[in-house]
Amino acid sequence: SPLEGENCTPDLAISGVAWNDGKSPIQTVEISVDLGESWQQTMLEQSSQPYGWVHWHLNLALPSSVHQVWSRATDEMGRTQPLEGDVHWNPDGYEWNGVDKVSFTVSLPHGHIEGAKNE
Repeated sequence: SPLEGENCTPDLAISGVAWNDGKSPIQTVEISVDLGESWQQTMLEQSSQPYGWVHWHLNLALPSSVHQVWSRATDEMGRTQPLEGDVHWNPDGYEWNGVDKVSFTVSLPHGHIEGAKNE
């Protein structure tokens, strides 16, 4: 979350799930809102199963604009998702593991002015 093309308010929770081949637990999930220039670590909710999804989230305040959030996971073996996931990808769609990218729009609720304090 957010979903592709979704309209959001400036204060939003970015969330998702990460998983891997189960050989090593997911250690971190990071997100970028500046096309990979910088990365912020998210909060993880570890799974008790080696192949289970690891839920993650991070609260952000973003200005009104179109944004793209990138997410990448790193496991305890140091394996990090590549920026492009087609290194081992095949035509059936298996083994694509690149950084996930989701575009969305942040806009103020009707009647609010950016930068103004609404009491």
